[in-house]
Amino acid sequence: GTERDFQRSTAAHSTLQIEALEQGEPFGSFRMGRRPHVAGRRMDARTVSGEHDGFGRAGVHRRRLEWEGPRGFSWVDRVDGTAGRPVAVRLGLAPGALAAVEAERAVIEISGDERLCLTAPAGGVLRVETGVYCERFGSSTRRSVVVWRGVADASRDLRFRLARLV
Repeated sequence: GTERDFQRSTAAHSTLQIEALEQGEPFGSFRMGRRPHVAGRRMDARTVSGEHDGFGRAGVHRRRLEWEGPRGFSWVDRVDGTAGRPVAVRLGLAPGALAAVEAERAVIEISGDERLCLTAPAGGVLRVETGVYCERFGSSTRRSVVVWRGVADASRDLRFRLARLV
């Protein structure tokens, strides 16, 4: 049904989405048509990178993620392809976590005393939306999803950072 279709969509995951395009072609309940070519590599003990061409002619999505130890981590998204594509970058939070947007950052409260700060690129809009988390089949829980909407192309690195607030 529609819930299963959404859970398989790009919008249901913590990743970048170009326009309203999907990274592959799911059909039926458990089938997949066109699949993206995916490549990834570990660059060093703290950095990994990956890319896929699942958005077709709209561009190749490249992501580099760097672990910053107990402070948190950062990532850079880039779309190599047609210039000026609208994108959404989503970060789904654990059920019960709360988020509030303050300009180009979101403050995320994990528990009573644990808080994180997500900083996003300038030139976009950061919002908190409602999504669902499905721990297993037949189970869904409402959750917050932090979403950045802006424009991406090969000349622009979209830099995000998720760090502890002390």
